[in-house]
Amino acid sequence: RDAQREEIALFTEAIVDAPIIAVTHQDAQLTTHNLGQLQNMVVAVPDDYVVSKFLRRSYPDFDYLEVPSTLDGLRAIERGEADVMLEMETVVRYLEKYYFLEQLRLSSALHEFSQGGDFALHIMVPKNRPLLHSILQKGLDAIPPESKAALAEKWLTIENFKDSGTSK
Repeated sequence: RDAQREEIALFTEAIVDAPIIAVTHQDAQLTTHNLGQLQNMVVAVPDDYVVSKFLRRSYPDFDYLEVPSTLDGLRAIERGEADVMLEMETVVRYLEKYYFLEQLRLSSALHEFSQGGDFALHIMVPKNRPLLHSILQKGLDAIPPESKAALAEKWLTIENFKDSGTSK
């Protein structure tokens, strides 16, 4: 969720927080807990991602490596072309499992992204569909918190992804 997307779309309230973590090579000595530690590192950033836009706006002096996707960024870390990448933990764990990415180290959630808001999961609806937005929001509002937690547990933890026979 960002200002550019808000010009063309409506967003529901946050459905669930999506922890943003730092990913480094397994041999890296860095344990990242805040963005200031990324100074003088090559940061892989997928084009047009909310996290990438936030980084470029907030930390214009960082050394960025443009990559087409999260998977490409993770592979750049494994090849030593980038030092770090920031992404939702669930996305990284999914890609790590299904693409046999075995040389990565994942940090805990970064402080700067732990506030929810723009970095939580929302449903995005075209701005010309306010009735649909209203229906979706009312539906989400009707889901009790414990049910939302159960849904997040089922769908946003790597252990619960259906095994496609590609286990390590």
